[in-house]
Amino acid sequence: MQRGPGEHAPKGLAEPEDGPEWLLDFALGPRDEIPQLIIEQVDGASCTLRVLAFWFTYLPIADAIVRAHARGIDVRVLLDARSTTHKLEGACSTRAGCAHLAARRNVAQYLQSQGVPVQIIHPSARPGPVRSRPPIFHPKAIVVDGVTACFGSSNWYLRALQEHDEHYLCVHSRRVAAGFERFAARRQIAGWSDPHARSNGSGCELCADQLQCNSTGAHHTADAPPQVLDFRLLAGPFFGPESALDEVWQKYIRAARSRVRVVHWRLDWAPLVDDLRLASRLGVNVSIFTETQVKSTATSDSPISTHVFGPRRTAAHGQPHTILFHHKVILVDEDIVLLGSVNAFRKSLREDSEDLTVFRSVHVAARLDALCERHGQFRPGGV
Repeated sequence: MQRGPGEHAPKGLAEPEDGPEWLLDFALGPRDEIPQLIIEQVDGASCTLRVLAFWFTYLPIADAIVRAHARGIDVRVLLDARSTTHKLEGACSTRAGCAHLAARRNVAQYLQSQGVPVQIIHPSARPGPVRSRPPIFHPKAIVVDGVTACFGSSNWYLRALQEHDEHYLCVHSRRVAAGFERFAARRQIAGWSDPHARSNGSGCELCADQLQCNSTGAHHTADAPPQVLDFRLLAGPFFGPESALDEVWQKYIRAARSRVRVVHWRLDWAPLVDDLRLASRLGVNVSIFTETQVKSTATSDSPISTHVFGPRRTAAHGQPHTILFHHKVILVDEDIVLLGSVNAFRKSLREDSEDLTVFRSVHVAARLDALCERHGQFRPGGV
């Protein structure tokens, strides 16, 4: 739902105390250009850039981060150790980037060679017992100038960005941006400061109240506001395992009036399935779109429409590999969206570092509904 210039809040809702909020852009991969959305926001940074990534190998995004650092932007990058075990990939556009690509180096090596501060989170640095599958740092987010946050399901490697079913969104919201910055600061990362220590509680003098950001990240005065899309933060962002993210799911599913749609890569969390069955028995229209089989979701007293796609195999570029249905979304009623990096299984919910944001957006809900209808109609495996 496109909103006109200057209409930042849905009718009947006051703006939050820390400024207006709106959706800058929402992309569904592989049809939309998720990499271009990320690069545009990085290129539009005017003061600060914070990067939190799990699996990052895509050179064009790394080049954009290097450009931001070179023009004096305060850049901090926080990576899971997985990003150091995979080599750079994608088209190169600079001499340094091409050299690191040819030398089969990883993104951390490239960024650090260009002077970008990078912090690696290693499994050995996390508290708790040693496990065969240690906890991971799983966000895929950027924070621009302390007022714009971009996040979603897509990791930043070539196949995820160009082939997998993914989603990614950018919002103008100091509350969301500050949440991600505080999350990084709580991990006691050297050089990461509390965003509220800066003037006006914003991340940047240039992003004070008299300025706004358009969908490409560029700044301009309030007398020429951008075209914006509806967005209203309801709760969050929440971060697991510090917060019980499944309790957030439960709260909104149990409050559903008309329908719940679960659009998740894996659905292997029994309490969530139980809440969906309860909602169905109470007359809520419940449907599931997932890549893996869900056990015990349909009984005589709680019919749930379940669409199981399974991973697709392809042999593009002569190499067989899997294309994932990788979304992590729950839709409640007509406009409530619960979205983030968190997966619906125990390790993700109880051990990994994840994010989850709850917001109201007719535009995002409609786009995801269209995705569900398209997959439910044309993809095999629906039951």
